[in-house]
Amino acid sequence: MPDETKRCPYCGEEILTIAKKCKHCGEFLDSLSSSSQHSTLQENQPEKTIWEGNPSHYYYLGAYIIGGLLVFAYGLGLIIIFWALLDKKSKVFTITNKRVKSKKGILACTTREVAFKDIRVINLKQSIIERFCDLGTIEIGSAGTAGIEVSFNGIVQAPKIKNTITELKDRMN
Repeated sequence: MPDETKRCPYCGEEILTIAKKCKHCGEFLDSLSSSSQHSTLQENQPEKTIWEGNPSHYYYLGAYIIGGLLVFAYGLGLIIIFWALLDKKSKVFTITNKRVKSKKGILACTTREVAFKDIRVINLKQSIIERFCDLGTIEIGSAGTAGIEVSFNGIVQAPKIKNTITELKDRMN
């Protein structure tokens, strides 16, 4: 008689129905397992990237329009468009299984990160135009400061990304 399988609720991989722990992601499936074992296991897991992105081209639409209008003004428009493209590529937003990170900078580089266990607040900001374009800004603050520490500006599917961060944060607690 073949062993029955099911999908792991955490990583989606095939596991045995009788499994108490997923052999792929290491998550405990038994609700009776202690939370200390669970948190120790989480800390010992290698860091994996879950999502990585940049601001959308729609986020730079104003710069593209102004650049297009000023293209004949001594090449000033090309400089504006080039700056927007360079700025887009220089902003990298990352969600891993342990933290959220924001890397920004064209010449100098600033990296900010917050571990899931330290996240205090997750905000989603969308203007009316951003809602039509499915864009938004996600702001993440930690218990260590009173302000926003990590910000994902102009990302596509911002509500979905916010929900992903919330689910991962809740899973860590």
